[in-house]
Amino acid sequence: MTIKHKTFKLLSSYELKTFTSQELQKAIWIAQGNKTPFDKRKRQYSNNIEAWIYDGLMTHEKRNEFKLTEWGHHYAKLNSEKGSKYIKECNKKNKEIKAKEREKRESISKRAIELHLRRQSYLNKVNDRDCINAIDYFYSEGFRNQLRTDERHYVTILLKKVANSLDIRLR
Repeated sequence: MTIKHKTFKLLSSYELKTFTSQELQKAIWIAQGNKTPFDKRKRQYSNNIEAWIYDGLMTHEKRNEFKLTEWGHHYAKLNSEKGSKYIKECNKKNKEIKAKEREKRESISKRAIELHLRRQSYLNKVNDRDCINAIDYFYSEGFRNQLRTDERHYVTILLKKVANSLDIRLR
């Protein structure tokens, strides 16, 4: 049985719903089978604790307070072979959950950017309908041909840029 497994068996056997970092470290100390008395002043095992939180076996509730999750309680009941398979399943579920959260954050930030860009388009108080009318006037009805060479060139560039932003294909 691994130290991790022994630690979770100890923690799940306690009647505590939450436990302090000192109690967690003492459980790890006991699971290691150390013969010397536990020294509470030494801060250790933080990498393991972080990994267990990442695996979804426990949560860091608030300062100096931890709690076993359902996955953590279930892991403690399994033998070490089934436990390692269970951890792999949990990691897979965690990756899916984190991917969904990342997609949600990205969609929120994308919407915020789009909203910002839409607001920027109102700096000059021009809406899409006005731009479409201008494109029709200059491009479709041929009025840009009445402009001089330089004017026609620069108006065409502006029309193409506006058409691109509105997803309009100019012929």
